[in-house]
Amino acid sequence: MEYNKCEICGANGGRCGMTIKTEKCPKNACLNCHETWNTGNLVIHVWLSRTDEELEKTANILEWKT
Repeated sequence: MEYNKCEICGANGGRCGMTIKTEKCPKNACLNCHETWNTGNLVIHVWLSRTDEELEKTANILEWKT
């Protein structure tokens, strides 16, 4: 079975869920990363299991966008 992988936080192995790629967010991103990228606010959906490292990478999006 092949699982999606978030190109931003690296979530994979069935934990990523769906990925979204749009003009505004040009990488295949999980829902957390996609919404964080688009809103400029940290978005963490609690039903998506993430490691501390993946959460940190999602939060780092806010630094990239400033």
